[in-house]
Amino acid sequence: MGSASLYMERYSGSDDIAGLIEESWNAIDVLMDDLVSWLDTQIKQEKGYSTLRQFLNKNFRQDLKNLRLYMFQLKTLGIVM
Repeated sequence: MGSASLYMERYSGSDDIAGLIEESWNAIDVLMDDLVSWLDTQIKQEKGYSTLRQFLNKNFRQDLKNLRLYMFQLKTLGIVM
């Protein structure tokens, strides 16, 4: 059936990939918490805000984390700098 191999060199930076991803996700959580808190003070009374708030807290937060993971994968493959 064949074989496959991968060789990758790291010239600098951390070799703790899981830690880097976790750090990124924590930053996204802080960003989203701050955004939702700020929106609570600005548009909490608007019609439909509870739906927006739920979307931001769940779906959009997860979308940002997934986007960060995709960006990391592309960078690892050398597609994006």
